[in-house]
Amino acid sequence: MSSFNVNVEEAAYLKLMLHAAKYPWAAVNGFLLGEEGLTGQVSVKDAVPLFHTSTLAPLLETSAVMVDAHAARSGLCIVGFYQANQCLDDNAPGALATEVMNKIDSTHAGPSVLVVISNKRLETAGDSAVSAYGRDSNNSFRKHVEVEVAAEAVKAFESALADKTEGRLVDMDEHLDDVQKDWRNPGIASA
Repeated sequence: MSSFNVNVEEAAYLKLMLHAAKYPWAAVNGFLLGEEGLTGQVSVKDAVPLFHTSTLAPLLETSAVMVDAHAARSGLCIVGFYQANQCLDDNAPGALATEVMNKIDSTHAGPSVLVVISNKRLETAGDSAVSAYGRDSNNSFRKHVEVEVAAEAVKAFESALADKTEGRLVDMDEHLDDVQKDWRNPGIASA
């Protein structure tokens, strides 16, 4: 595996962390959006929360098409996937994440990243609660990748939690139940 670093920008960090905070009893997941063509670095600019219930293949495929089109309009592409597991102490990449990453890797030329949210560290103030994984020599997501989350992003998340912003976050599950709810979450990054 070639070595690379991951930079998670504030908007992306807010959305993925608020998704996990909104559904602390459930496994959650989503796509990570970034720019194509950066060598040695994956810059995650945005996150799209997908599911907090069982992830069904047809809904995931439909969501991928919608998110890919949205990303292209924004000059971005899908560069990875994030997950928070249901169990508090489970911080390992899951089978679903691995399958989704296989699909992302088959369509994305640059490095891609799998981000796992630590539910246990979710409540720890002042500390990033994410780990990043890249492929190892066996093509498995086991190797930790250097991940950078700005202190301002962590503070913004703490402030958003204090303001109960997670209640406003909409994932694809909610959008599919009520299409009036905007899965792109345009107001979250400015929360």
